[in-house]
Amino acid sequence: METTRTTPTQDALKPHGLLYYLSYLRSLLFTNLLIYFYTAVCGTLSLFASLFDDTGRWQHSFARLWS
Repeated sequence: METTRTTPTQDALKPHGLLYYLSYLRSLLFTNLLIYFYTAVCGTLSLFASLFDDTGRWQHSFARLWS
């Protein structure tokens, strides 16, 4: 018995229409900006915490929260 393997065609890999571009725009304008903002906030809090915690526990906690 012979089995056939299906692979996606080039048409299946191409972006389709308006929904693709709206999703890409959302990624650029919303999601990426939130990532940058969240990184800045957690990084600032981690640096501030390093002034008060010699063991680094608070910094590690902020790193886990960020990740």
